[in-house]
Amino acid sequence: MNSVYKDTKSFGDKKVSTKHAIAILAKNSIQVDEDEATVILSFLYLVAKVRGQTREEIDTEIL
Repeated sequence: MNSVYKDTKSFGDKKVSTKHAIAILAKNSIQVDEDEATVILSFLYLVAKVRGQTREEIDTEIL
């Protein structure tokens, strides 16, 4: 599947700070501390990175 955004394969610039993530989650009645926000952001960036890759690229990284 082709992505609309051509440069989504690389999320080297993590533009969401933990404080911003905490604020966004708090607006949705989810209370987290900085450590938990860091884990959540790391997971979301990982998902975004994998989503932007082809199956062959994912298989190569796993091996």
